[in-house]
Amino acid sequence: MGAILLTLVLIVCSGYAQAQGPSAIEPVSTGTAPVIQPAQTRPFHDWTRKERWDYYLKENFLSPGAFFRAAGPALGAHMGDAPEEWGQGMAGYGKRLGDQFAMRTIQGTIEYGAAAALRIDPKYRPCQCRGFFKRFGYAVLSNAVTYRTDGSRTLNAPNLAGIYGSNFASLAWYPERYSYKDAFREGTQSLMIGGSFNIFREFWPEIRRIVPFARKKR
Repeated sequence: MGAILLTLVLIVCSGYAQAQGPSAIEPVSTGTAPVIQPAQTRPFHDWTRKERWDYYLKENFLSPGAFFRAAGPALGAHMGDAPEEWGQGMAGYGKRLGDQFAMRTIQGTIEYGAAAALRIDPKYRPCQCRGFFKRFGYAVLSNAVTYRTDGSRTLNAPNLAGIYGSNFASLAWYPERYSYKDAFREGTQSLMIGGSFNIFREFWPEIRRIVPFARKKR
C-alpha cells in the first residue's frame, strides 16, 4: 500500500510539472463565481523537424515530468521488490530507475518517430467540451485516439506502439523468468497510468484553483 501511495504522489508531481504553461481551458469571470470554459488552443499545423525534435527532448529528458515519470514507477517497483533479483538498497533502486529511464527513452523514441512519420500531433489537447463525464472520457480515450496535424481524429498508434514496444524491449534486460505475457501486462498497466496523466492535464485548470501551491501568482 505504501508503494502505491508514494507512486501516486510522484505521478501527481509529474502531472503538475507537465501541466505548467497555457491551458486550453481557462477560468472566466462572470461577475459572480469563476466559470471554467473552453478556450482556443493553438491551431493545428504541420510540425517542423525542429519543433518535433525540441518537443521530443523536452518531454523525454529536459522536463521535471520526465524525471518523475521514471522515478515514480521505479520507487513503486523498489518498495514492492520487483523484480526481486535486483535486490534492495541504492543499488537495487538504481537498477529500477535505470530500467524506467531506458523504457521511457525507447517509448518516446518510438512514439515521436512514428508520430512524425504519420503526421500526428504529439501534444495532448484538452477537450473543447463541457461536463465532467465528457471531459473524463475524452482524457481516458486520448491514449488510444488522437489528432492528425490537420485536426482530424485517428488511432493513436504511435502511443500504443511506444508503450507496448518499450515493455517488450525491456525483456532484454529483465530476469529470464519474465515472458511476453508479463510485457503485455505491464504495457497495459502503463496505458492505464497514461490515462491518469491525461485526466490530470484535462482538469488542471480546476485543480490549480483549489490547490494552494499550484495557484497562479497575481
